[in-house]
Amino acid sequence: MLPIPQIRSHLRERGPMRARELIAMGVQPEQMRRLVGQGVLEKRGRGVYVLPEQVPGERSSLAEVCLRSPRAIVCLVSALAFHGIGTQLPGCVWIALPKGAHSPAWPELEVRVVHLEPRYLEADVETHGTADGSIRVFSVARTIVDLFRFRGTTGLDVFLEAAREAVRDRRTTWEQISTAARFRGVAKSIRPYLEAM
Repeated sequence: MLPIPQIRSHLRERGPMRARELIAMGVQPEQMRRLVGQGVLEKRGRGVYVLPEQVPGERSSLAEVCLRSPRAIVCLVSALAFHGIGTQLPGCVWIALPKGAHSPAWPELEVRVVHLEPRYLEADVETHGTADGSIRVFSVARTIVDLFRFRGTTGLDVFLEAAREAVRDRRTTWEQISTAARFRGVAKSIRPYLEAM
């Protein structure tokens, strides 16, 4: 059994952890149950453990989704909010999963899923360590291109605002957006919008 100070230290450093990660560190399932009962650990959702004093940050829901669904990548309006671009406040967590993957259903978290071909899923993915845990998110340029591709769902105005602001604030360049658009197969249709800006 792993000593309690060591368990607390790992959770303070890494943020929320899955049960299997704790088991890999040497914490036994019975020890986890006992620590939850004693108030040393808090079970937050299925198989996710935190320290009771860890206050969820603004990115905690993103980190929790990435922890629960390791193939998930934060995208669209949630990625915009993560990167601090635009004025949109996502009412849910937007994630991308491989085509054919099961969409998670968690009553305590509202999640919207877009399914992508596997070849498109792993391109332009960034991993950010935060106080709330590790978050996998699409790059700024890729997010803008995906907003264009899903403009029927998220709105053309969201794409236009994000593209202008991201380039103005030097978070990305028109060239990077064009490169991402070529990769996603929308270079021809996005070009008139980029030229108009």
